[in-house]
Parts: sequence; structure tokens; C-alpha cells
Amino acid sequence: MYDVEETYICVSAALRNEHKPVLSSAFAVTVVPSQYYLPCLPTVSACPLNMRAFLRISVLALALCAAPIEALPASKSTIVARGRTVCANALKTIAGTPLDPRNFGLEPRNPPVSVAWCAPGTRTFVILTLTHLLPADTITDILNDSYRMVLGRLDSVGDTVISNGLFEWGYQGLSLRVWHSNNHQTTWGVLGAAIEAIADFMGLYGFAGASFSIYDGGNEVGEGILG
Repeated sequence: MYDVEETYICVSAALRNEHKPVLSSAFAVTVVPSQYYLPCLPTVSACPLNMRAFLRISVLALALCAAPIEALPASKSTIVARGRTVCANALKTIAGTPLDPRNFGLEPRNPPVSVAWCAPGTRTFVILTLTHLLPADTITDILNDSYRMVLGRLDSVGDTVISNGLFEWGYQGLSLRVWHSNNHQTTWGVLGAAIEAIADFMGLYGFAGASFSIYDGGNEVGEGILG
């Protein structure tokens, strides 16, 4: 059992030299004991790059193999409407409300199997469910390249609805796929924010296959898979 005051440093993808991350920073994390999370890695930043990668993958593997955590409610839109979902990376912020980057603090916990993760400076968040481990290099490239593609689209055309209701980007047998859901439509801006949130989470906890729902404010507007 960890003491609630014990502090660790969890290093995000931004501090890795091998890739330029989508989103990122180092978070000082106060560990909050919870039945839903595994212990955080102590002082990962002090480890060599290869050891840090091994530790990230090891902890994520433990999380994926752990006993199932409490399932999310059947109606995800209901829990958002009631204001009970908070950003796992900023526990004082209700998911779907603007997330000020300054609200990042000591809140992020340990690697969960399912989590609501919010994109800073937006009302966008994803409910992310991890499925299986994947090659970190390939997933990092997919996230970074798809994010750059979205930014290019926003710069050249502006923020519009994703045409045909489907976005797909990938290679080497892996891809990021996003589609409209819940009688709503995903815009390029919301898609970019969702990719930021996914990249930020995986930069902290390791790279894995995942399914996810995308929320803009209180509305689910898209679903997707990574893998």
C-alpha cells in the first residue's frame, strides 16, 4: 500500500528523444490508493531510455492482465450528463468542461484499463479502454502522423465535419480508425483533440491497442479503435 503523500515522477512521451510527441509534459503524481489502479512507477525519469520503455510496458502488461475493474455504466452519455465523470489527468475537472492546462497537478493515478482522459484547452475527452500491447514505435508514428495530417487539414480547409463519417490512418497492419456515433458527427478539430488525449495517456502509461469513445462537451460524437 502506498502512502497518499508519496510522490513520484511519471514521464510523458515528450521527454523521449526518439520521437516528437503529440502532447506532453512531466507530471508530478501524488499516488492516491485505489482499487482500480496499479502503483505508479517511481522516478522513471532517472532510468535509461531502454529501461524506461521496459518499465512502461511491464506496468501496462500488469494492468491489462489484472482483474477486471469496475465497468463503465451502460449509458456513457448519462454519466456525462450527470457530471460524474472527471478527467483522470485532472481530477478537479469535470469531463466535457474546458480543461485549463494549469489544472494538471498531482492528480494522475496509475495505469488503468479504462479511463476518461481529457485534452487540455478543450471540452474534448476520450473514454479509453485498453485491449492489448502494441509496438511502441509504430503506434507513436501513427498518432504523430495522423495528428500532423489533422493539423494540416485544419490549416488549409478549417474545422469541418469529417466527410463520409470515417477517418483512417495507419500502416504495418495497424491503424487509427474513427467514425461518427450517437447520431452526432466528429469534426476535424475534435478529432485532433482526441488524438492529443490518446497520445498523452499512452506517453505516460505505455502503448497499447484500444477502443475509445470521443466526447465533445457532454455529447458522444465519435468512436474509434487503435490497433
